[in-house]
Amino acid sequence: MLTIVFVKLVFLAILIATPLAWLAMDQGISDFAYHIHIQWWTFAFAGIMALILATTTIGWQAIRSAKVNPIHSLRDE
Repeated sequence: MLTIVFVKLVFLAILIATPLAWLAMDQGISDFAYHIHIQWWTFAFAGIMALILATTTIGWQAIRSAKVNPIHSLRDE
C-alpha cells in the first residue's frame, strides 16, 4: 500500500515535470544554429527510471525495517 502511494506521487511529478522540461529544453535549444528535436522516448525513459528508483528504494527500506528485531527498537526508546 505504501508503494502505491509513492508511485502515484512519482507519476504525478512526472506528469507535471515533463511538459515543463520539454518547454525549457525546446526554448534553450532553439537559439542554436544546429539544434535537435527532442524525442518523446527521452522523457519516457527518464520517467520509467524514476519509477524504478522510487520502487527500489521503498522496497529496500521495507525489507530493512522488516529484518530489524523489535526488541532493539523498544530498548532504545
